[in-house]
Amino acid sequence: MGFEVVNPKALAKIEEARERARRLHRRQTQQANYRNTSEAQKANSKRRYERFASIIREAKARPCTDCGIQLPPPCMDLDHVRGPKLFSPSQWMKAPKLPGMTHEEVVREELAKCEVRCANCHRLRHYQASLA
Repeated sequence: MGFEVVNPKALAKIEEARERARRLHRRQTQQANYRNTSEAQKANSKRRYERFASIIREAKARPCTDCGIQLPPPCMDLDHVRGPKLFSPSQWMKAPKLPGMTHEEVVREELAKCEVRCANCHRLRHYQASLA
């Protein structure tokens, strides 16, 4: 029984072509889905994004727990210090669905486990913890 010898370079080119075709198909599908999305759905999605973004901004609009300085919200970090971390609050869209709770309640519950720190203090805190 003989085996056919396959040229590895030719095989790599075939795989690259397949990957390009997959990417093209995915992009075309996403574009078609976006075109088929109604204006009402787009507006609802934008309102939802703004609501949760404002919840995160509101949570970060406090002075640093360690040094007391208050910087603009993008310069402040949410440091998990209490309870198990289910997700990063800055990635609220990936929050798990918990029975009997709205998405907003899940996000606010996760925020309650956090303390606000400026980026410098947050980095220093984790660096010092890694040394211990």
